[in-house]
Amino acid sequence: MCLTALASFVVSSLSLQATPAPPVEDFAIVGARVVTVLAQTIPSGTVIVRGGKIERVETGADVPAGLPVIEGKGLVVYPGFVDAFSSRGLKQPENPPAPPARPGTGTTAPASMWVANRKGIAPEWRAADNLELAPDARAYRSGLTVGMVSSTRGGMRGFPAVVELVPPSVEGRVLLAEPGAAMSFRVSAGQGYPSNLLGAIAVLRQTLLDAQALKAGASLWAGDKKPDWAASLEALRRPLDGEVPVFFEANQAREIERAVRLADEFGFKVVIVGGREAGRVAPWLAERKVAVILTDDLGPEPSLEPSADQAPADATPQGVREERRQRWLENASGANELAKAGVRFAFSSEGATDGLLKAVRGRIARGLDPAAALQALTLTGGELVGLNGQVGAIAPGYRANLVLMSGDLADERSEVVRVWVGGRSVFTAPAGQGGGQ
Repeated sequence: MCLTALASFVVSSLSLQATPAPPVEDFAIVGARVVTVLAQTIPSGTVIVRGGKIERVETGADVPAGLPVIEGKGLVVYPGFVDAFSSRGLKQPENPPAPPARPGTGTTAPASMWVANRKGIAPEWRAADNLELAPDARAYRSGLTVGMVSSTRGGMRGFPAVVELVPPSVEGRVLLAEPGAAMSFRVSAGQGYPSNLLGAIAVLRQTLLDAQALKAGASLWAGDKKPDWAASLEALRRPLDGEVPVFFEANQAREIERAVRLADEFGFKVVIVGGREAGRVAPWLAERKVAVILTDDLGPEPSLEPSADQAPADATPQGVREERRQRWLENASGANELAKAGVRFAFSSEGATDGLLKAVRGRIARGLDPAAALQALTLTGGELVGLNGQVGAIAPGYRANLVLMSGDLADERSEVVRVWVGGRSVFTAPAGQGGGQ
């Protein structure tokens, strides 16, 4: 990002933080094509919103007297889109301080790992306590209304938070403070254990084993007497008891398999995050009923042509270029394979909110069924982050998270016209853009 764009983003975020939150409004959208997701699409329907929730969805224009009307003729109304995983808008956790002394392993063989070594291990950390998230127009232009935000540091990253994309001043914008735990094999880097994959797997397994062993005895400590590492292990009770899933970041096929086998070993539910090569193991994931949150960080499509400024002697061999491109194409079609296998999946911006809608359209262009793409952006996204029955559909009782577009989701010419989050009007496109009001 250039300095000018960065400065503009910072100014935009700060101004949104200072702007009073828009009020919750009662209104009706009339005459738009209503894509409900749960039921059939209504060619020309009416959506009644009261108290931040959808009250009615029906054909025709039966609007209660006195209710403000939004004209939707020629437009399409969708459920608000869900960004199922993002690291944007968080004060990331600090690395834990070094313990005061190493155990005397030269003369003593501890029964468990050195529990005070918490390098990359912070399962007690909560994103809800460290939010610095201010929504901006880039997210709204992608139709985003809800996001799950998570730390991306360490191997045990604590609890993400599910947040409605409204200004920080809105009370209750955190919809779920602990929808699940976040983990990764990227425990740490640099010198000292665990600095490689073998060490990462070892420290994750040992921490989980210690947490299991601590269940009965953790209550022996009270108040300030409880050591930090004990509180850390206690935080793993909810995923180990099956109360919440583990959102496990894994991209390579073998990495995905390791994560699922780790979940099988310790009995926790797992959702794969990233999933760059998930399409290669789609039937295997379907058999185990493992869902995937796809991150569209595929990078540019590799070229088969040698670089013009590269000396022939240094040029990448043609076979290597072809292999890289083929691998990229397979990854880019991963959502298609997941859909064919019946694997539930959603989409993640990984913080690049302005590119999510474009990325989804790119997957549609490469063969993903538009209905499957919409399902992933809405209903399935809501389910995977723990908001089943609350977001992702236009139906009575659902939150009034709505996106009014100038045309079909899959059409790259279609633009977001208006966005509501919980009945709050948070975005209106400037006049002349996207058929804006």
